[in-house]
Amino acid sequence: MTTRVTTALLTAAWGVLGGLIGPRPAIAVAGVLLLATPLLLPRRSRP
Repeated sequence: MTTRVTTALLTAAWGVLGGLIGPRPAIAVAGVLLLATPLLLPRRSRP
């Protein structure tokens, strides 16, 4: 259930963002956020 609610909320949020700034800039923001996700992954220290 949580996944479905999260998907619905994020879809609505991106729709609002697209309505405010336009579809191409909203897609660009989504792309930048997708490219930034590896920065959120935990790093392992090398032995």
